[in-house]
Amino acid sequence: MKLFNTLAVFLSVMFMTVHGYGQQDTCVVLTGSPLNPDSYRTVKRILEQYLDCYVKEVSLQSDEITTIATADLSNVKFMYCAGGWYFHFNPSAAAADNIRRAVANGMGYFGTCGGAMIAVDSTPAPRENQFGLFPGYQPYGSGKSMRDYDMNLTHPIIENSSVADSFSIRESIHYNGGGSDFCPSVPGLVNWVIAKDVLRDTPALTSTMYGKGRVFLSVAHPERSYIPATWKFVRLAAEWCLGRSDPVDNQVPVIETNIPDSGETGMELTFSAAGSDDPERYPIGFIWNFGDGSDLKFKPVEKHIYTDPGTFQLSLTVTDGKDERNLTQTITIKAP
Repeated sequence: MKLFNTLAVFLSVMFMTVHGYGQQDTCVVLTGSPLNPDSYRTVKRILEQYLDCYVKEVSLQSDEITTIATADLSNVKFMYCAGGWYFHFNPSAAAADNIRRAVANGMGYFGTCGGAMIAVDSTPAPRENQFGLFPGYQPYGSGKSMRDYDMNLTHPIIENSSVADSFSIRESIHYNGGGSDFCPSVPGLVNWVIAKDVLRDTPALTSTMYGKGRVFLSVAHPERSYIPATWKFVRLAAEWCLGRSDPVDNQVPVIETNIPDSGETGMELTFSAAGSDDPERYPIGFIWNFGDGSDLKFKPVEKHIYTDPGTFQLSLTVTDGKDERNLTQTITIKAP
């Protein structure tokens, strides 16, 4: 009986670990047309083989049975969105909202090519349901080749990764459209450029934060299954998004703000934390709570209108994804 009980406990622990309830991190790779199946299958393999993750496949499209619009992402640590024919990307607004909420609460996001473009605020596509994880604009480009990128080897995301020694100052990655111009629309996006496109001299590999979630975007395809030498970029992104490459003695971000202490109802007020930074040069995320029951906001600079007079307790959290610093301030709103 004792041997039977021991075996039962062992099998139970094994089941929990394999299915993501134990030590393994639970990850999601988005599937379905128009996403490239070679890309998401390769990333799934890398996550399982090199990072020991439990990986679920969930469809980006709303007509599938298991869809990202209704999926429970509360325990998901990392999501990958592949490339594909970008102008055919058409996830539902519910899918975009579900992803945004999960990232704001701490889920990492890795997008390549189309998966990077759909993660920014705006692109040439005529639709409004972008994921909006990167506050800026991403133009569309064309072409198909290996493209050279100048690497920022002193960036802490690279320096602290397990694959740091495998990078050189110039790396080549397969490029298949999607312009290499990540153009931020707000100030205060510090420490975000990991590599620049040599041909265009524009940011091509970027890291940012959306709330508490880490976001790694690449216009190129390091995951293409026929170029395994570039899989190290996938490992680099996943390690950082999962918190695997964080320093042991992490330093807390520093908050610097320009916040009004009074205003009037109906007046558009500007709240800035653009001067905030991280001592170790990691990207930082911003969480604004204006104290009036409105939705949280996540950019370094936000505008807000109070509709009712009163005294409100505003709060700001600045985080590097591991540690955070908080600020609270009272703001008095009067009727005009």
